[in-house]
Amino acid sequence: MKDLSRLMLTFAQVVKTGSFTGAAQALSVSKSVVSKQIAALEAELDIALFYRNARKLQLTEAGERLYPHCQSLDRELHRALAAVKEVKEEVIGKLSVTLPASMVIAGFGESLRLFQQQNPDVDLHINVSGQQVDVIDQGIDLALRVGQLKDSELICKKLTECHYLVCASPAYLAEKGDITEPEQLTRHNCLIYTGGAFGTRWPFRHSDGKRFSVKVTGNLHSNEPRFLVDALLAGQGVMFGPSLLFNRFIEQGQMAPLLADFSVQDVGFYGVYPKGAMQAKKARLLLDFIIEHCQKL
Repeated sequence: MKDLSRLMLTFAQVVKTGSFTGAAQALSVSKSVVSKQIAALEAELDIALFYRNARKLQLTEAGERLYPHCQSLDRELHRALAAVKEVKEEVIGKLSVTLPASMVIAGFGESLRLFQQQNPDVDLHINVSGQQVDVIDQGIDLALRVGQLKDSELICKKLTECHYLVCASPAYLAEKGDITEPEQLTRHNCLIYTGGAFGTRWPFRHSDGKRFSVKVTGNLHSNEPRFLVDALLAGQGVMFGPSLLFNRFIEQGQMAPLLADFSVQDVGFYGVYPKGAMQAKKARLLLDFIIEHCQKL
């Protein structure tokens, strides 16, 4: 079967405009294309749809019976196109986001909540995970990620700079002493995040760019960064993590950044999404909202 729906839509335009020429103008094609499509439709149905003469077209009985169905097809097509346009332009419906727990602590959870509050017709689904979920498989519209990203078919937009820090509270440092060399961490109680890539091996680099790691130990291990941050603020130990996690606490004087000269290279904070995801206005608005939040950090 040929592209029957297209042929039927062309037939509807011929009847509606009263001529092949009028249909060609309405469809932005040549008159010969319209003529060939009508001939193809008649061949497919094995029946004539028009009586033709030099002055006008006249529908046959078969054409008269077919035309209402072609009109319905034309109306449904326009309804379908309108529905797709609504998805692109209206800020309504489901929007799925994933981000690591550390970024919730950094304030991005509040940013997402404010976005939903300002756009109440958006049904916001938030997946908080320390693991990188499969964006395509899980139907994610936008993933927020820290670190070096693997090559993929996803679109990656860098939202802001980010690097890794070692932090401790002023109270902890006052009691245990300052930390000026990464190797000194082996003598300190380190708060171990078990949900990420580093665990008990914290990466650093020398001024010449050479990388190395220090194996740390501690009496508190958790896959929930909020739990570790609370312990850090309480003076229970030293913690390693992305700068976005610590920035606001540092600004408030509740934490002190350590070993800045040895920090690993900037890794960035990214918005990651499938091709075509940002064609929906609601997704574009959310990404812009998050970028604005990043500028305040």
